[in-house]
Amino acid sequence: MSNTSDIILRILANAGVKSIYGVSGDTIFPLLDAISRQDRIKYYSAASESGAAFMASNEAIVSGRLTVCTATSGPGTANLVNGLADAYFDSAPVLALTGQVSASKLGTNTKQYFSHDNLIKTFAAFSQTAASPQALVPALLEAVHTGISQKTVAHLSIPKDVLSAPLEEPGGLPEVAQSSAARVNLGYELDSALGILNNSKNPLIVYGLKDRDAAETAALLSEKLRAALVLSQQARGAIPDNHPRVIGGIGEGYLPAILNHADCVLLVGEPFYEMKFIPAKIPLIQITDKVSSLFYARITCGLVGKQSLLLKLISDHVTPVKNNTWWSEEIEKEKARRQQMIEGDASNNQTPIHPARLVSALSKITANDAVIALDIGSFMHWFDRSFQTDSQTVLISSEWRSMGAGLPAAIGAKIALPERQVVCLTGDGGMLMSMGELATAVRYNLAVTIIVFNNRGYILEKQKMQAEGFNPFGYELKVPDFARCAEACGAKGIEVENPDKLDEVLAEALNYNQPVLVDVTVSDVPLPSVSKS
Repeated sequence: MSNTSDIILRILANAGVKSIYGVSGDTIFPLLDAISRQDRIKYYSAASESGAAFMASNEAIVSGRLTVCTATSGPGTANLVNGLADAYFDSAPVLALTGQVSASKLGTNTKQYFSHDNLIKTFAAFSQTAASPQALVPALLEAVHTGISQKTVAHLSIPKDVLSAPLEEPGGLPEVAQSSAARVNLGYELDSALGILNNSKNPLIVYGLKDRDAAETAALLSEKLRAALVLSQQARGAIPDNHPRVIGGIGEGYLPAILNHADCVLLVGEPFYEMKFIPAKIPLIQITDKVSSLFYARITCGLVGKQSLLLKLISDHVTPVKNNTWWSEEIEKEKARRQQMIEGDASNNQTPIHPARLVSALSKITANDAVIALDIGSFMHWFDRSFQTDSQTVLISSEWRSMGAGLPAAIGAKIALPERQVVCLTGDGGMLMSMGELATAVRYNLAVTIIVFNNRGYILEKQKMQAEGFNPFGYELKVPDFARCAEACGAKGIEVENPDKLDEVLAEALNYNQPVLVDVTVSDVPLPSVSKS
């Protein structure tokens, strides 16, 4: 007879799960034992539970399939929460399986007991405890279905004795849908959106999805409306920067004046970061697949459903713009201004290296289909400004904004897409937070290239404190020799301080067939437009 852990793995494999990320602990010993006795799902041992959850989140994002992370009770489960929050806000289908104390000790003051459900439910659409073997299968099936159908986090807490209990396998194990259903909310909202767009002279589309089918429709709609097109941080690469309507990414690193002339905005998805830069007091239409993601305080009308279908409906029914010469000319001028700015960044050979110079160098040599995992820090705004995307996939903690997410995100992406070039861009602070996962990349021989923008401090926080009238304090860091740390972990470590060596070193690093870290000393030059959060 099988035990419950064996059946858990069969259900997960049937639902398309390929990977489980986790950290060992005594309450999940039965699950780990079962994993060792099967070959349909691979287990990856992470340095931290937070890293395991970030890995699962980003494998789920790039692959579109349910991915699993696991942790033991007490601090193991608590550590998962940071990565689960990232998955929850970025709509990644992730299932968290947490080991719990034995069922007879639930609710007592036993070691490492607390209610997992209450902690995780803030960042999960489903969070329950399977307190008996009989409850396990129906609870797990509901969790799996919720994660897949809603593209969200689901969580199941399982006592250790339940994980090891004998359980007869249900006949046939029910099928679980492996894709989310399409739904569209039509009626007044669609008519209202079409009315706003048809009356607009200077429309702006802000695209915030990784969905390339929807991106193609958005690009066609921008041509039909003669609209300017902005790609959010998480959507960079979904439409190439050389598209005639694309004016780039927007933010602290680059804020084009043309935005102030827009007279309506079509918002596709949930570009949380870009919202504060969108002109106020003009009509805003939002397309999203979840009612909970609507920006109620700002939108004029919202359409809920599968974004690609809604964009197609709008594109099919909107009136094409024939005479919009002034707006089209302004878009062309803006593209020319941005190109001139980027060329200036590329030729900036000051020392320490300007972060925009580093980004421009990466833009020229990164593979067109690369996956670029961005950590959180001032460098990501220089990326918005100076990186010209083609068809790259950009990963970023878009709403949760967690530092330390970049390297585990890159690991999850490389596991999902082993044939693709994967590059992690991180700051010195983010690297300190995720240093342990460098050893994870080495252990599994994952050829991830890590570029550290090293300005020796939380410089974005320093700049924001100054902008808000505070005395800069608490932003300083003691930074180790990252290249030597990488070598100690078994990776390749390289240091760069001279801009004359930068292009050569980066090209070399991207061609290593092993984990490599490039520690680049960059200046703490202020961002052009640091605004209040």
